[in-house]
Amino acid sequence: MADRRERGVRQLLDGPHPYVPPGLVEEATVRGGRLLRRRRLTRRLALAAALLAVALFTVWAVHNRPWQHEPAAPAPPPGIGW
Repeated sequence: MADRRERGVRQLLDGPHPYVPPGLVEEATVRGGRLLRRRRLTRRLALAAALLAVALFTVWAVHNRPWQHEPAAPAPPPGIGW
């Protein structure tokens, strides 16, 4: 089974190579460069958004101090006001 597959692959590789249109390499290079630039821009925007979120959270936390609780109101003495 493996020998038959290997022979088939060798025939494909040894046979005539397919026709490649002129300019295909240049077009693929331009398109690949465009895709890389888009991915790079997307990563940079995502990083900037994450940094902005961290900065906004830090400002909110410093301003509101959620780790500090206001002291609870003392309970009225028993028997008064009833």
